Amino acid sequence: MSSTLTQSILSLNTITSALKSVTSGGSDSSVTQLQNTLAQITSVVTNLQNEGKEFVTSTTEALSNIKPEDATKPSTYSDLLKENVANFSATVDSAIQTIAPLKDSVASSGNLLQNTISGLTSQLTSLQGTLAGNQASLDKAQKSYSLLSGLGALGGLSGLAGALELVKKWQSVLAGNQQTFQDLQTTLAEKTKLVDLVGSANGSTADIYNILPGLSTILHFLQNDLVSQIANINEDSAAAAVPVIVSTITGALSEISGSLS
Repeated sequence: MSSTLTQSILSLNTITSALKSVTSGGSDSSVTQLQNTLAQITSVVTNLQNEGKEFVTSTTEALSNIKPEDATKPSTYSDLLKENVANFSATVDSAIQTIAPLKDSVASSGNLLQNTISGLTSQLTSLQGTLAGNQASLDKAQKSYSLLSGLGALGGLSGLAGALELVKKWQSVLAGNQQTFQDLQTTLAEKTKLVDLVGSANGSTADIYNILPGLSTILHFLQNDLVSQIANINEDSAAAAVPVIVSTITGALSEISGSLS
């Protein structure tokens, strides 16, 4: 089920906050970029909502304040629409153009993270094999050292020292690769959390973007189609047409208000 603009903005704000706590190793340029993208979307939509609410309020008041002697003239309503609709209609169209590439950027972030996760998973799988080989080499070196140590003087001091160095070498190699493995696991966990957050952000952004074209359609109808229809009303039909015009405008304003919620 699609969310309203307000629900989508709340979701994006929650996601932006969550992004701040995902990475354990300091700043991440991809996370910062995503936060900035979501902030831009939030700003555009919040401004749109504020301007839209002002538009609905001012247009509703203008309808209420029409003088009685003008209320029966269809041209009164076309003039009102021409005066009130154009600016907000332009704002909505601008918002659509602004959000479109931002929406694509969020989706692209998700795709890049999926690729990163695939790469990390592959590295972990490969490193598991390396660790198994390191452990086998360490076991072999430890057995050799134990054998030489058990022989005492017969094993030779130089041979024992060499065996001990080999044990230390494989202990160091194994410890280093184990640390790398743990670091990769931590990074994979972080990236997996990011993928989940980006998925949620992608859904909220898509909900926003899907609402705006409908809003634009209503405004263009008021600004162009309805004004054109009013212009074609003849004098004999004016009295019957006015209630329909008023009903159409108020209905459209109600739809716009609902879309902005």
